Amino acid sequence: MLKFGRTQTAFYDAFERATALIVQSAELLVQYLDNPPAHGQHVDEIRRLEHEVDGIVHDTMARLHQSFLTPLDRGDIRRLVNSLDSVLDSINAAVGRIRLYELATILPEARPMAAATVNAAKGVQAAVAELRHLRQRDVVMQHCIHINQCEDEGDAAYRKALVALFASGLDPLVVMKWKEVLEYIEDATDRCEAVADIVEGIVMENA
Repeated sequence: MLKFGRTQTAFYDAFERATALIVQSAELLVQYLDNPPAHGQHVDEIRRLEHEVDGIVHDTMARLHQSFLTPLDRGDIRRLVNSLDSVLDSINAAVGRIRLYELATILPEARPMAAATVNAAKGVQAAVAELRHLRQRDVVMQHCIHINQCEDEGDAAYRKALVALFASGLDPLVVMKWKEVLEYIEDATDRCEAVADIVEGIVMENA
């Protein structure tokens, strides 16, 4: 097995930093849904974290072009870092819409969806951390299975939330606003599953 120097291990550092920010953002989403007026600053913090991940993507792409050797396939690196970025994009969009639409009263059914996103994000963090040790195939696969289960839970919570939303008697405009928010939360969990698919592919290719 090739041993990579400090420049190459920086790719793993970048992936792991991005996943830590994703978990942090997902947890802030849960806190925000618990009490948006009290946690309004969380919207700005999530936006800041999203910009930080954008910077990680930019730096990773620059490093990719400057590196002769990379620890993983170049295409896999691009797909992985962009997929990680998309998770935080969706979380940022969800809280951004809540603020934009001034949805002070939170739909209770949104909270289980956000909880599924947190669990999926933690699974992503664990799976991506194992990429430094590609021989641990079974461990990575277990994390990917966990992420897929979280996505299934998120889908089920999303369907329940839609049923509750359309039966809520809320103003139709408010219903459409909340539907958009729910879609972004559900999308964040879906994108965690997309990360799991990429990680699984990397492990299979390098086993």
